[in-house]
Amino acid sequence: MVPAVRQAAAFFRTARRMPVRSLREGWWSRTANQTPAMFLTNLIIRVVVTSSNLRAVGYDSWSQTLEIEFRSGGAYAYYGVPPWVHGELMMASSHGRYFHSHILGKYEYRRLPS
Repeated sequence: MVPAVRQAAAFFRTARRMPVRSLREGWWSRTANQTPAMFLTNLIIRVVVTSSNLRAVGYDSWSQTLEIEFRSGGAYAYYGVPPWVHGELMMASSHGRYFHSHILGKYEYRRLPS
């Protein structure tokens, strides 16, 4: 098995035992038979969008985490975003306008490391 695939498979086996709070904050207490968790941001694949404000958007339905990378260079993770909000964002005629009216200020977020 390819190392990256093996690492992702190990993460998902581990992630099912983790509380949502641990996934969001990126910490987890280890026990003898468990491995430390990776940050979810390592597994979310971002799709480049056509927008003057947003560069790329990624979504993980399991943790309901939406990642948005801006043209200004910053990237943020928004937590508790329902799948339909991600779908509407991707189908919106203006991704930036949809983001500002339906996501910004409505969900818990954190800036992702560069």
